[in-house]
Order: sequence, then structure tokens, then C-alpha cells
Amino acid sequence: MSKLKTVFFDSEQHKNFPYHLSFFNQLIDVNHPITILIGDNGCGKTTLLELIQSELKLFQIGRSLNKVPHVKVAFTYQLHKPKGLYFSSEDFTTYIYELEKEKAYAKEAIKDVEKTYQHKSTFAKMQAQGPYQKTLYEVEGLHDRDLLKSSHGESYLSFFKSRLVPNYLILLDEPETPLSFHNQLSLLYMLHEGIKDGCQFIIATHSPLIMAYPNANILKIDNEGIQKIDYDEIENVQMMKDFLNHPDRYFNHLFSNEKEL
Repeated sequence: MSKLKTVFFDSEQHKNFPYHLSFFNQLIDVNHPITILIGDNGCGKTTLLELIQSELKLFQIGRSLNKVPHVKVAFTYQLHKPKGLYFSSEDFTTYIYELEKEKAYAKEAIKDVEKTYQHKSTFAKMQAQGPYQKTLYEVEGLHDRDLLKSSHGESYLSFFKSRLVPNYLILLDEPETPLSFHNQLSLLYMLHEGIKDGCQFIIATHSPLIMAYPNANILKIDNEGIQKIDYDEIENVQMMKDFLNHPDRYFNHLFSNEKEL
């Protein structure tokens, strides 16, 4: 059952960012377990997610988004306003960096206590080190693996798994960025498990693999607005299939002047 059914951004402005984006003043149907937002860079995919996050006050890792003024937003949803999470690969990188700083600070503080309390009792030293030991314990126990020692893709998946709360509305912005082919498949499996637990996903992506999620509601954003599109009609998907079937044709074009170089 979908948590969020429709979204409508109303603005009388048409020149300044973000009011010029084509999805303004258009009813957006997201009444599906998973909605995929596609389109060229700059079309407004991320902005659309950020506006939803801001209005619904969904939790976000790494930073807070400011509400855009003069935007009237209308939502329809099931029973009550959904709870959820906005998660972007950019924010995750910031999160990992902050974790690393916090862990390094705790370790350095423990060393300083060792020096400062070298002539004091063991109990006093333990009391002074306690908060920093607790920080290390909590950072290392946050996830099913040490995020700071795992690959970026594995850390991303571990973190995402830890935030998959049943019945959440989850907004994902370009989740494919840190993920290999196999890790993208793992993400699709997590999405499937999340949907079985009552989650709803709205995902902005360039990945043909993520776009292929079965029966996804795929919405293309371009200069004409936002409209539903079938997977096989997506230009990037068609080009990827053609490239994989006929790579020589592309390379002959790309390297046609090689002898002259």
C-alpha cells in the first residue's frame, strides 16, 4: 500500500530556480510501491526529491535542507502523513567522513587521557576515557560491518540496510553512484524486501539496471513536464542495449580519426 499517492507543486513564478522546472503545476502520480525518476542532469530530479523531503520533514543524513519559499505543495497520502528518509550518495560520503573524524578524535582523546592521567588511579583514568571509549564502541557497532574499513559500495549497502524501517517512505538520489553492477543487484533485492515490509520508494537515477525494477512506475522529466514512460522506451536503455550488441559500431565512430592523430 503506497504511503504517498500524488504530489503537486504550485508556483506562479516561472523564471528563477527552482520554479522554472517543468514539473511545477503538474499533478505527479507516485501511487506505486516504487517510482523511478529519470531525465538529463538539470531536469530537476534531485530538486523534486528535496522538495518532498522538505515538506514532509523526512529524516536526512548529513545535512538539513531549507524549505523553498513561495511553493505551495499539495500531497495526498494513505491515512496519515508518511514518515521516512531522504538518502543521497553525496550525503553518505559526508556521513562517512564525519564518522572517520569522530573516530579519530576519540582515539586521540584516549591517548591524551593516558598521558594526563599517567600518575593517577586506574579508576580515574577509566572514568576520563569512558566517553571516548563509548564513542568508539557506538561508531563501530552502528552497522553490520565497519563502514570505514569496507569498500564504498559495501558501506553504502550496509548503511542503507540499517535504515530500512518497515512502512517508511524512502527517497533515494542516484544510489548507483558508489555501486558496482553486483551491488546494484543487491540494492534491488533490498528494495524488494523493503516493499514486502510496506516501504515505498521514490528514486532518482541514471542506472538502466535500477530502472528495470519489475513494474516500477517510471516518470521521465524533460522540458515538456513529467510523464510516465515504459522501460523499453527509455533512450539510455535503448542506447545501452545497442552498444552492448554492437560495440564496434560505436568504437569505429569514436576512433574514426585515429590514423590522423
